[in-house]
Amino acid sequence: AGFFQRDAHEFLSDLIDFLHDELAAEKCDNDASKEAEGDSKPAAAAGEDKIVVEEHIGSSNHDPDEVKNESSAKLTTTNNAALPTDDFFHLKVRVCLECNSCGYSRSKDELYRHLSIEVGNANENDIWTVEQGLKQFFHSEKRDVKCEKCDDGKTATQTMEIISCPKALLLHFKRFIVTQELKPGNGKYDKESDGKSENKAAFEMVLKKNKAKILLEESLSITPFIGDKVKSP
Repeated sequence: AGFFQRDAHEFLSDLIDFLHDELAAEKCDNDASKEAEGDSKPAAAAGEDKIVVEEHIGSSNHDPDEVKNESSAKLTTTNNAALPTDDFFHLKVRVCLECNSCGYSRSKDELYRHLSIEVGNANENDIWTVEQGLKQFFHSEKRDVKCEKCDDGKTATQTMEIISCPKALLLHFKRFIVTQELKPGNGKYDKESDGKSENKAAFEMVLKKNKAKILLEESLSITPFIGDKVKSP
């Protein structure tokens, strides 16, 4: 960490990253050694072990049999076991945008090793729950996005759902609130511009800690945020 300040969450994130890199490097070295010794499978056989999953996302009023090449992602997996860091900490979330005009939708998958969730009111007498933070993270919202399929579509509704659950879910509470405040003093300074003197307010970015209390229960259900076709942990 050197002379930089690190909190417990940053330490854990860095530790998992370093561990993942070491495991990945070791796995690559082992695979390279097997190939050098001639123990690896022929290219044709190795290709048979791969499973390619293609997901088609189209307009909501499309017939499923008529969905064309509008795939959002191709997932290629092999029968090799996942690294422990992926197995325990990787959370896969599907982000979907649906045009509010024609209903066309497209999606992408995002990987997380932790979720950064909001903390409610800054009043330390208020109580905030983890469920509230997760609901705020996964809630649907309107986005200003131009549709790829229609001319009228200027906005889209974004939804998020979990499609792959880790064995351990890491949560990071966003305790700091960024505000813009006047600098100490009169908050103004003179700036010469084209020979004219201008008075402008001088602002600075200030971080304030959110002291709201967070209620931690013995159990936490993430079922409301999991996709319909995903098996709950």
